[in-house]
Amino acid sequence: MNMTTRNLVAFMNRSLIILNKPAGLIAQGGKHSLEPKTQTLDYVLEDLKSSLSLKSKPLPVHRIDKLTTGVLILARNPQTAQTLSTQLRQPVSNDIIKTYLALVHGSFEPNYTCDIRRNLYITDGKVSVKKPVATNFKETTSYTTWRCLGSRGDVSLMELGLRTGIKHQLRVTMAQVLDGTLSSSLNSSTPMLI
Repeated sequence: MNMTTRNLVAFMNRSLIILNKPAGLIAQGGKHSLEPKTQTLDYVLEDLKSSLSLKSKPLPVHRIDKLTTGVLILARNPQTAQTLSTQLRQPVSNDIIKTYLALVHGSFEPNYTCDIRRNLYITDGKVSVKKPVATNFKETTSYTTWRCLGSRGDVSLMELGLRTGIKHQLRVTMAQVLDGTLSSSLNSSTPMLI
């Protein structure tokens, strides 16, 4: 990363730290063992503990995909982590609403809104809108809201409200309902800058 981790802090109080996560930072475990250590959230958390003279490493409350930029909430103690995690997991909770901006294929009228409820199927960590043939899947209902902020040509800027927290919910939902986001490849190694 080009900037120091301390510069990523957007807000901090006694209970939490709000981190401005850059694209490319790996904020969740998985298949990224070959990535440079400095590109991992664990490295950032250790560095924050040291540079901010914290008693313990901050605790991530939620996840954000590697190529996504945005706010990452870090708790400064286990009690805050538990409270915030519970609030984030509550479907249609008014305590915390996760909102994302995405560029999608398709042209819509400004302020056009839609509520999308879809059954999603999870098999071996893969999420799909199609019911799998396999019998070892989990079925869950996703709830997404969206509003068109503006369009130009066949591209629209959408405000997406994540009301349930299912992994890859936005990508899967947008791919089914619209033509998908402009950069929706899970295997892409570089962020798409527009």
